[in-house]
Amino acid sequence: MNNNCLVILSLALSAVLAGCSQQNAQFVDDDGVTRLEEKSPASAEDIRTSLTAHFGTPNALVAFGSLPLDFGSITGKVISTENSDTLRVALDQPSAGNLAASAAVLTTTVNDKPVQVIRSVLSFNAASRTLTLQPAANIPASLPDSPIELVGHRLQRGRQLYMQHCMHCHGVTGDGHGPTARYIRNHRFNPLPRDYRRGEFKYKSTKGTITASRSDLAKSIKYGIPGTYMPSFRLLEDAHLSAIVEYVRFLAMRGQFERALLDYFKAVESPSDTTLKALDATFSKDEVPDEQQRQQFVLLEDFFDELKELTGEDKLARAEKLLAEQLAARISEALEDIAGNWTAAEDPQNLVVPTVARVKDSPESRRRGFNLFQGTVTKCTQCHGEGGRGNGFFVTTIQEDPVTKKKNDRPGIFDVWGNEVRPRDLTSGIYRGGRRPLDIFHRLSIGIAPSKMSSFANLKEIERWDIVNYVLSIPIDGAFFDEHGHQYHGGDRSHAHHDHDHDHDKPADKPADKPADKPADKPADKPADKPADKPA
Repeated sequence: MNNNCLVILSLALSAVLAGCSQQNAQFVDDDGVTRLEEKSPASAEDIRTSLTAHFGTPNALVAFGSLPLDFGSITGKVISTENSDTLRVALDQPSAGNLAASAAVLTTTVNDKPVQVIRSVLSFNAASRTLTLQPAANIPASLPDSPIELVGHRLQRGRQLYMQHCMHCHGVTGDGHGPTARYIRNHRFNPLPRDYRRGEFKYKSTKGTITASRSDLAKSIKYGIPGTYMPSFRLLEDAHLSAIVEYVRFLAMRGQFERALLDYFKAVESPSDTTLKALDATFSKDEVPDEQQRQQFVLLEDFFDELKELTGEDKLARAEKLLAEQLAARISEALEDIAGNWTAAEDPQNLVVPTVARVKDSPESRRRGFNLFQGTVTKCTQCHGEGGRGNGFFVTTIQEDPVTKKKNDRPGIFDVWGNEVRPRDLTSGIYRGGRRPLDIFHRLSIGIAPSKMSSFANLKEIERWDIVNYVLSIPIDGAFFDEHGHQYHGGDRSHAHHDHDHDHDKPADKPADKPADKPADKPADKPADKPADKPA
């Protein structure tokens, strides 16, 4: 498929699946589009039109070749044609599932010249190799031996499975507001279903700001998120699971595209000299200093000079005009940025892979991990608390919003979606991103940026492994160490059960806040034990 090709994948004639898969679904606008419409209906409509052009609707998806999505592609050739709507074809590989509603990219002739046309597939009979297309008027039949490409069956299958298994929580648009989502939020610390539209995911194995990889998303879907309402889908076939992953990526890219356009149109919401001047950054990428951008700079400079002389509606109208004129350039740039990030996520060089094997779990390693956990370099206790119960200082103080960079209006930690989050209670033994040592290593090395958990990639790998050993030991042996180097749970510093050579009976060995053991006084009103009377 051509990288710039827009292929409409119609679902209008596909079978209606049982359950939550109604075919009249619609994508929902971001709240920002609704606000923008109050100020500038024309700009809001520009965003909707661009979204439909590049991503389609739930019932007529668009496969845009510049995005790194596996839409599903099968190549082959036309053997013969009964008419313009019925073909016998030879495919280069067996069809992976139902090809109905995919798009057929065909070659025909118009005025004796070969022309590429796109048709919607109604059905495919593998036994007779007959491909039936949706009827279309005035389209000549395809040429025998001409190439054919069937595009979109994998994305369509992912969409159908998503609507069946995922939509009721995550919503048609992937905004986390499906029909059952409101029942999940029965406690302020219960996380709502993930909103994919930012392209941000908490649990990943990729470096820095690079988004989650396919394998990261597959892991979350397959195994679920322990301690939340996100279940495991281990019973799904691998092909079905990977199809859902691809559709989730599609929804995330669509959401990122929408947000990029919203950022672009911010100047219209408040068309001041300051906000419009910020548009300069839109066209000022040093790595692409081409002639088109230089022309845009000139246009912007002229516009800023003109804007100073305008007020009120005149200023708004002029801002709308400029932004509409430059929209095509912004769309191209946004799609390039989005594609680059998701492509980077699949590059093995961008995966966090430890170069040092896990340190052997030992009391010495755990103690080193404890010291790091409690220390001033990691400051883990500010969120997780000294006992690892998720009750650190930040939970009860007012923090800065990670998006707006302004102080929140109430105490607590809030993620990028605006939800209040509680640092993990490490004493529970429940780790949402996975309980393997490697999973904990990833959390320390990458952080959980959407929830404000920092990355500790600045620590040596051996130090991170020490923290891993300590964290995994907390639910079993406790978060604290006594003066003899033994772990204990909060509120209980007893360690007499340990097999070690120091003397527990020496007063100096007793913790200061625990009195020396002594025999309990015998209750005065309790008679001496005697054999129980034998029943008569």
